[in-house]
Amino acid sequence: MASLLESLISEDFILVNSNKRFSKTQQHSSLVLDREKNIFYWNSKNIVGGVYTYLTRVRGYTKAQALEMIKDVEENPYLFTNTKEKEVEEVVQYSPLVEIFYEYGKKFRDYWHNKRGYTDATIDEFKLGCTGIWYTIPIFEDGKFVNFQARMDTPKTIKHWYKGVGPHSFNFSILKLTNWVVITEGPVDAIMLRQNDIPAVSQTGGSGCWNTNWNPLFATKKKIYVVYDNDDAGRFHGIKVASQWGRRAKVYNFEGQRDKYDITDYFKDGGTRESFMSLLEKESKYGFESNN
Repeated sequence: MASLLESLISEDFILVNSNKRFSKTQQHSSLVLDREKNIFYWNSKNIVGGVYTYLTRVRGYTKAQALEMIKDVEENPYLFTNTKEKEVEEVVQYSPLVEIFYEYGKKFRDYWHNKRGYTDATIDEFKLGCTGIWYTIPIFEDGKFVNFQARMDTPKTIKHWYKGVGPHSFNFSILKLTNWVVITEGPVDAIMLRQNDIPAVSQTGGSGCWNTNWNPLFATKKKIYVVYDNDDAGRFHGIKVASQWGRRAKVYNFEGQRDKYDITDYFKDGGTRESFMSLLEKESKYGFESNN
């Protein structure tokens, strides 16, 4: 028996491969129904979702009309609401998206391999995914999914998938397992350090964002290295963050490298764990020294 979503799509378009899990439509090859997960992808329009999303984003129903039509359907009515909409009526962080984007992203791994330098093991560990357009990094706090950092190369864009619910900490669970840590400018660099067996954390707001409410979580850390990008913003904010912990924290910014050079660049250029640790030990400075 066809689901409501499949029935709606069939009313508007002709589905092919009706006996298989994935069905494209004859009219739009990028509009795909996933019967197993009961969702659809319209990659050319950057839309993914369930019945509510189909009704509002494809058919153009109002919120009231869509909710009336699916009132007897057991589905989160705000599932996959597109965050590009100017008016966000309610933010619902839908955790199954982590697995959906991760699974769907298995055929888009060239970005993670070639652009970011990650191995399959790293991609799997962090559940890195793709919507077909956006590359996604799921963000968890205290074990709970809170958002995605979504990235695009052309044009180069970084955004929070859900608006108005960030910035968030990234990979802070590692703090329970180590007495030293590296703070990076963004999640992609923290992931690269993790791949190289270096404990690292970050946050999703960029170099200028640091929530001082996180500071108590670093109270027991004997060493803290703040490694931001080699640019004016990275240098300024790296010093500002490191200065909060006095002599327990040092800052390093790849001084002498090209503008905006970062951790990912370093390891893609052939850097190793040993050489990176040597840089931190020999060339990092205390925040108050860097200001002089």
